[in-house]
Amino acid sequence: MSRPAQIGLVVLAIGCLIYIPGTVLAMLPYVHDGAWTPETWVRDLLPSSSPAALSITAAFAGRKAPYLHSEWPMLIHTVLGGGIMLLGPWQLFTGSTRRMMRGHKLLGRTYAIIVAVSMIAAAIYLVRTPWTDVFSGPVFAVGLWGFWLGVVVSLVLGITAIRRGAVERHLRWMVFGYACLMSAPLLRLGWTLIMGIDHSVPMPKANIYFGSMLFGICTLGATIGARAIDHRRVVPGMRRVWASDNAIFTCTAIGLVGFTMLGMLSFTWAPEWGPTRVFYSATWFTVLGISAGFGIRHRAKGTHPYAEQEWRVTFAAHILAPAVGLAFGGVLMLATGLKAETAEMAGVAVGWGACGLGAFVFIDRELRRAAKRAPRRRQPTVVGSSGDLEPARVG
Repeated sequence: MSRPAQIGLVVLAIGCLIYIPGTVLAMLPYVHDGAWTPETWVRDLLPSSSPAALSITAAFAGRKAPYLHSEWPMLIHTVLGGGIMLLGPWQLFTGSTRRMMRGHKLLGRTYAIIVAVSMIAAAIYLVRTPWTDVFSGPVFAVGLWGFWLGVVVSLVLGITAIRRGAVERHLRWMVFGYACLMSAPLLRLGWTLIMGIDHSVPMPKANIYFGSMLFGICTLGATIGARAIDHRRVVPGMRRVWASDNAIFTCTAIGLVGFTMLGMLSFTWAPEWGPTRVFYSATWFTVLGISAGFGIRHRAKGTHPYAEQEWRVTFAAHILAPAVGLAFGGVLMLATGLKAETAEMAGVAVGWGACGLGAFVFIDRELRRAAKRAPRRRQPTVVGSSGDLEPARVG
């Protein structure tokens, strides 16, 4: 692991240490009225009559009944989530540097159990709570299920990979799962930034605005984290091209058509969705620019074919996000009866996460195929005392 990546993990761990007490305190108002939380501190900093300050108070009142209905699952999910955030940077550091592997394996089993229990608790809350009662409504409820699925899938595939001895693939999936788990602190950071910049934005709207960007931010962060940990220049047995120029061109055409259709549809929706369109578009173009920039840079070098192909696949997946999101939104509307604009916004947000997950699945498949094609190293043999060939002892 490079020195910048190590520094990044240290900064991440410090940030989690600061954030975790706030998550536990954030649950207190639902048990004890008037309890102090970081959110009430933010509210007190804002003008008392501003929509942002009033919406924080209203948010507590609106979430109290659903949270108390699933009080224990929410407490378990919140407390264990803090443990996950602390263990994550340590596990990624020890796993990538191959240091203290005995402790890494022991804590790894603990980490997997904690994640599983936390996700079970989250699922209980989501199943027991109607979408209309979830904070910010159905759009955010669908987004929560999307992140839940990303964490569970990455945990299962990460465990499967390590049981088969594929260390690099295991690390990639654990990075993806941790990036999905970091959506919670990122979301609260987004609330603070948006409401701090514009006091007229209520808390539920700030939640939706930043939530529209969150899947793109987390999946891009997962790719950057995976590259920081697995910085091999080439993978033995890998194909020269994973995503051809024709495939990139086709994905770009489909993605731009989807983005244009999304833009045209969004102008027919209620004016309140306008900022969401701006946040989503800005993040989408930023993610595409970063992915394309890294891919072009590695292609120009010509010495990092693995990184080049990984970024090409990432670009192709992310540029498909608007089209995939629109399709998923249509299915969601037909299956649940949600209003068109609500279903499409939920579909667009979760569709982006599906594309990011799809990129990781595609790259994982290429790594598995490369491992099968790679020439196996033969263990040296010697003639034994019986005259038969037997493995040589090394060391």
